[in-house]
Amino acid sequence: MILETILTLLAIPIKLLISGIPQTAMQIPSSIFEGLSQIFYGVGYVIPIFQFSPLLVFSFTLGMAKISFALLLRIKSFVPTMGD
Repeated sequence: MILETILTLLAIPIKLLISGIPQTAMQIPSSIFEGLSQIFYGVGYVIPIFQFSPLLVFSFTLGMAKISFALLLRIKSFVPTMGD
């Protein structure tokens, strides 16, 4: 309760500084998305992700299996009747 009051008092100057910052409005033109799509189509032509997707899936699966095994070993080490 006391800590909350202290933190509230410390936050007052920060709130005042933030409220003094002027607001700006920013709009993104819709034509930029057409340009980005053209860039991604070009990258997709040079680096065909569809052909690399089995390799990416295998790599992700292997990484998740390593993480799962390490987590299983860590949990097993806390159970008193399961050795190590």
